[in-house]
Amino acid sequence: MKILHITSAYPYPQHEVYGIFVKEQIDSLLDLGVQNDVCFINAREKGSLQYLLETGRIRRISQDCDIVHCHHPYSGMAYLLSTLGNRPMVYSHLGDIEKPPSRINGILQNISTHRARAVIFKSNPEARVYPAKYHYLPNGVNTDLFRPMDQREAKEKLGLDPDKKYILFVSAVGTGNRVKRYDKYQEIMQRVKLLGWDVDELVMAGVERVRTSLYFNAADALLLTSDQEGSPNVVKEALACDIPVVSTDVGNVQLMLEGCRASFVSRTGTTENMADLLGQSLRIRERNERSMIFEKGLDMASVARKLGEIYQGVLAGVA
Repeated sequence: MKILHITSAYPYPQHEVYGIFVKEQIDSLLDLGVQNDVCFINAREKGSLQYLLETGRIRRISQDCDIVHCHHPYSGMAYLLSTLGNRPMVYSHLGDIEKPPSRINGILQNISTHRARAVIFKSNPEARVYPAKYHYLPNGVNTDLFRPMDQREAKEKLGLDPDKKYILFVSAVGTGNRVKRYDKYQEIMQRVKLLGWDVDELVMAGVERVRTSLYFNAADALLLTSDQEGSPNVVKEALACDIPVVSTDVGNVQLMLEGCRASFVSRTGTTENMADLLGQSLRIRERNERSMIFEKGLDMASVARKLGEIYQGVLAGVA
């Protein structure tokens, strides 16, 4: 089986962690004997016109594959415009499928989902009744890279105070991303300090991939304050390191944290409630966060197997 992946999120020399979760998902298929070609459309640097400029290349390389897997509604449109869909199409929706970020995204999403043989979504599986071709499948987490390690060792390697508690904030592009709400994170941190906790900020942004697990292991909790997410990979990465998470109620976070002893979802999302939940989390010593990754099939190998089954269903005409 040969899959052509069309994606606008993929690592490249100037940004080696951009879309790394897409690359890792593709690489995980190799153990199943799946062959992969990747068409990376760098609209991030070259603009949206790049989707149209890539249609010729897509037309050529799509002839030599069994399935085309599009990882974004714009990628789906680029494929449909280039070939009119002459190969079976699988479409992955990366964000919250119920809340497209813009009107144009919503339109393109509807077109891609209509034309696809199988649709993969990563959040809100119970929001409404989906057709049979829809599959709830969040990205898997690399449990070899993200694993527990000695906290003092992690702090030492990052140059942090070994005796302080750190609360982690993660954003690939830094603290300026409004959706991630660093401002809210700061407010919660101030309120937690007023509750008597001696905690410091720990911000991870633009970090080399091999060093990211150090940040999770150095932290006492991950604080996710986003206004909108799909299936945030940082939550799975924290859990794989056995680090608790306190989060707003976004995407599929509630499902991922269900059953975790020291992790909480704030239904209200207020700074007061999230500060209280963070305080509760810091008091809990016994954790089962990492084991829940495997119990829920969120490890990379389990997700790869399920994705392979979706591909087989598409080829058999049953997906």
